[in-house]
Amino acid sequence: MYQEKEDRIAAYLSGNMPEQERILFLKDIASNPSLKNDYLVYKEIWELTKQLSHSKETTENDWNDLQQRGVTPMKRYNLNRWNIAASVALIAVISVSMWFFGSTDISFTTKQKVMEYRLVDNSTILMHHNSTLSYGKDFNDLDRTVALRGAAYFDIEKCKKPFTVHTDNGDITVYGTQFTAFSHENFLVVELHEGAVSVLSEGIDYKLTPGERFFSDGASHTVSAFTKASSWSGNLELTDVPLAYILNQLELTYGISSDVNGRWLKENYTVKLPKNDLMACLTILNDVVGKNFALKNQTIVLN
Repeated sequence: MYQEKEDRIAAYLSGNMPEQERILFLKDIASNPSLKNDYLVYKEIWELTKQLSHSKETTENDWNDLQQRGVTPMKRYNLNRWNIAASVALIAVISVSMWFFGSTDISFTTKQKVMEYRLVDNSTILMHHNSTLSYGKDFNDLDRTVALRGAAYFDIEKCKKPFTVHTDNGDITVYGTQFTAFSHENFLVVELHEGAVSVLSEGIDYKLTPGERFFSDGASHTVSAFTKASSWSGNLELTDVPLAYILNQLELTYGISSDVNGRWLKENYTVKLPKNDLMACLTILNDVVGKNFALKNQTIVLN
């Protein structure tokens, strides 16, 4: 029984769970406190292992490396030895899964430029800076599923087969529409321009209509209307969004990080920022927000 639960968590975290099973799994998490607790524990361990290599030969060494870095899941989660053993087994399953399935995926990664790609189903994807899109070689045979890390604008070809965008923070399903998706750190933002979109996050299915924005920062989920869509094909234009999201956009655009805390991160702003001058971006933010942002060691901080 426990092995089945473990296999489901492994399949979901490694991105190898079919769409229908993924939907059922998220619903099970929402209704089963025990499963949700195990999932959150293993998700944390999985996030930690992203820093490590994913080959079959080095899985055991990676776990030792994780321990040497001072990570103590037993103290943090009050797990017994059996739980820890199960966690190690899960890491091994996911590592092998990533090593095997990763070799069969097609992947596109952008760096310091926006790139446009056309898929075999004639869907067009405009990818933001420092973003990655991947999908299996059987894409469009039985279903149309891609995985996104970063941000992209999607113009999906209409088809009876649903088009699903899998992210670390939730899934987006459409049949033929135009929308923008942003998934970075804990944020998931979906803006619908045309058609209809279903966003599945934390076991809840959110339906969007044109002109609506789904926003999640990992702690809360909202759906609201937007007057002007976010844009990054020219300048970085963000309308009525939290400061934390603006900083996340700068992280993705410039390949940097930020270390800023405060309740005012939830305050909304409208800004137009250049994509080729980070210092100018910080100057604009300082004027708009009334703070003193600076860049230190490729990290945005507050002086």
